[in-house]
Amino acid sequence: MTETTTAPGPDQGFPYGVGRSSGPDAPIEYSRYDVASALAVLERSQEAEEPQEIVSLSDEQLLGLDGHLRTQPVALPWAEEHEEQRALLATAGVRSLLAAGTVAVGEDERTGERRWLVEPAIDGVLVLRRTARLIASAETQVRSEEAGLQTHRLYYFVHPEGVLEEEVTGSGLHHFRSLRQEAVPARIAHLVDQDQVASGPTEPVVLQDADLREGASMAQRLADARAITILSSLSTRSDAVKQLMLYATSSELLAQQVDDPEAEAPEITVKGLSREELLGLAAWLVEAEEG
Repeated sequence: MTETTTAPGPDQGFPYGVGRSSGPDAPIEYSRYDVASALAVLERSQEAEEPQEIVSLSDEQLLGLDGHLRTQPVALPWAEEHEEQRALLATAGVRSLLAAGTVAVGEDERTGERRWLVEPAIDGVLVLRRTARLIASAETQVRSEEAGLQTHRLYYFVHPEGVLEEEVTGSGLHHFRSLRQEAVPARIAHLVDQDQVASGPTEPVVLQDADLREGASMAQRLADARAITILSSLSTRSDAVKQLMLYATSSELLAQQVDDPEAEAPEITVKGLSREELLGLAAWLVEAEEG
C-alpha cells in the first residue's frame, strides 16, 4: 500500500471513515489490521487495576476520520454548534492529524481505492466505537452559580474482550480509555453521585403525571436536584433499550423510570437508592445480551 499526505477536500465525499464502505451509513468492512488494532486497545486493560488512557481526539478529528457524512454514536458538542461547516471541520481535523504524522492517505494496491492509514491506537478506538454489541451512556447536567449549566458525558462500548470508554467534554474533546467491564459501575457512580448522597434504599413509589406537578411533594423532592443524569443503553443486536433518570439532590439519590412510555397515562416509578443499588443499576446498564 502506498501513502501520501494530501488530504481530500470536503467536497470529495471520501472517505466514509476507517474501513471500506460504499456509503456514509453502509456496513463497514474492516481489515485484519483494523481488527488487530481494536483488540490491542482492549488488551491494555486486561491486567490493569485502573482504566488505561488510549488517546484524545477533537470533534473535528473524529468527523474527519469517521466520515463527516456518517451518523455519530456520541455527542459532538463543539461541532454541533457549527453544523453548516461540518465538512470543512472534518477536513481541518484530518489536516491536524496529517501534520502530527498519526494519519496518512494511502492507496490499496489491490483495488486502487484510497483509504486512511491510521496510527494503531486511533484506528483501534474508531473500530471499537462501530462494532460494540452494546452502547451505554451517562449524561449528567449540573448547574452552579459560578459556571452555569454544565454537561458531562460518558459513553461505553461493550465488547466480549473489554470496554472502551469515551469521555466527551463540553468543549468537544473526546478522551478514550480501555477498561474491564467490572470497572464500569464505579465510573458511572462517580459521575452520577459526586456528592455521595446515595444514603439508603427507599420503597418505590408509583406515580402519575399529576403527582409530579409543581407543588406536589415528590415534585419538590425532585426540584432539589443538584445534578440530573440520563442513563441509557442500546443493544446493537436486538435494539433493546434501557433508560432511567437519576436525581442527585442535597440529601438523596432518586431513580425515576417510566414503566410504559407509550401508554396514555404512563406510570412513573421513583425510588431512593443506596450506593450498592446505584452500582447494581450501573452494572445492569452495561450488561450485554448473551449469545
